[in-house]
Amino acid sequence: MRDGPLLLSQRRAAKLLGVSRDTLAGLRRSGRIRVVPWLGGFKIPRREVERLAAEGLTPSGQRPRAPRRRPPTNAHEAIMALDLDAL
Repeated sequence: MRDGPLLLSQRRAAKLLGVSRDTLAGLRRSGRIRVVPWLGGFKIPRREVERLAAEGLTPSGQRPRAPRRRPPTNAHEAIMALDLDAL
């Protein structure tokens, strides 16, 4: 992503991150992405997009979570899932 303009439009930044423009606006409002005032609006520095991409931003605008463990479906699985060290 090193080639191209230093400042990106909202549309281009959202496309590169794989999120909607609404999600990008939420990131901006929450302070997770820095913007630059530009002709009555704003642009997003390319390095901010690269930083968020390197952090592993997901399409929901959140960092990826650890996968959830599936709850046991039978007694055997329930016994095997017990953490005996914690008892």
